[in-house]
Amino acid sequence: MVRVKSSKLIMGCLATLGLTVGAGTAMAQDDAEREAIAERLAPVGELCVQGEDCGTMAAASGGGSSASSGGGGDIDGEGIYNNVCMACHETGAAGAPVRGNDEQWSARTEKGFATLLDHAINGFNAMPAKGGNPNLSDAEVEAAVAYLVEPVMEVPAQGGGDAAAAEGEASSGDSGGEASADAAVAGIDGEAIYNQVCMACHETGAAGAPVRGNAEQWSARAEQGIETLYDHSINGFNAMPAKGGNPNLSDDEVKAATNYLVEPVMDVTAQGGGEAAPAEDASSAETAASEQASAAEDTAADSADESQAAAEPAHAGIDGAAIYNQICMACHETGAAGAPVRGNAEQWSARLEQGVETLYDHSINGFNAMPAKGGNPNLSDDEVKAATDYLIEPVQ
Repeated sequence: MVRVKSSKLIMGCLATLGLTVGAGTAMAQDDAEREAIAERLAPVGELCVQGEDCGTMAAASGGGSSASSGGGGDIDGEGIYNNVCMACHETGAAGAPVRGNDEQWSARTEKGFATLLDHAINGFNAMPAKGGNPNLSDAEVEAAVAYLVEPVMEVPAQGGGDAAAAEGEASSGDSGGEASADAAVAGIDGEAIYNQVCMACHETGAAGAPVRGNAEQWSARAEQGIETLYDHSINGFNAMPAKGGNPNLSDDEVKAATNYLVEPVMDVTAQGGGEAAPAEDASSAETAASEQASAAEDTAADSADESQAAAEPAHAGIDGAAIYNQICMACHETGAAGAPVRGNAEQWSARLEQGVETLYDHSINGFNAMPAKGGNPNLSDDEVKAATDYLIEPVQ
């Protein structure tokens, strides 16, 4: 019988244990190295050529963060919410229920997630369809809604966006907006355009807009005739920007939206909607345009005199007033979402002390409830600066 010394036996066991641990450590190190290499090789972004449809600014490539941000699947619902929905749902602007406020959401959550999603996709009351961003997919809206209501209700599994959109389209197909005698206008869905472009002001009365269906507010306007209302909608009037701030709309699309807007308070068919505007309306529009041009020339002359000694910035030749009227006016003329009103020295005093470069930065990159570039990512930095210059001009 062979006896093995206890010391040799112990040394053998230790050697075997050491080899096992070493092999495990090496494998763990190999896995860590592979993950590090994969992370270094991962793309840092995507190239998008200006003018091409590269998806929405709000949809981020999900990965691990999407699961914790309330968005369905790989869609970053939190990112979409921050870019599109936050301005109203963090401040309560236009009567929007604030995220996380149980009292404001209680009656709404009783309707169920599917109804809330339908309202978000197709629009409801003062909220425009898809938050005013028609480039969002139904799935992206669903992810944003999931993040929005997450603190106040149990969110079901995602994937119902297409069904909600189909229900909304079916329900909206029976409504009016096609009563015009003009065939070209009659074939356009004026209600859909209204919900996306006009609703925010004409359902709430923001910036003095007459509320749809309010006969008292519309009485004097209706007396001017449908053609005058078309002219105001197409070319702008008072605080309302031309084409509701969306220059991509055709004249016929604006007319269709106007028909739907005034339908509850006047007979559009009897007005012969869609024909050419009367000569006196055209003349008055030309006079107004001439006065505006004259005022613009005076303003430009005054600005030139004041800044003679200084070199003009790159954005000096850009029409900041036009950009402001299309993008910024809705909030900065009414104070919506806490925006400082143009010309209100008291509201601007602390902000001006930060300097114009800081104001440029806030306008370009967003600040508090204000989205980056006023919610229009297609604007260049210089265009935003020009609009900012016009905004602060009265209080500098």
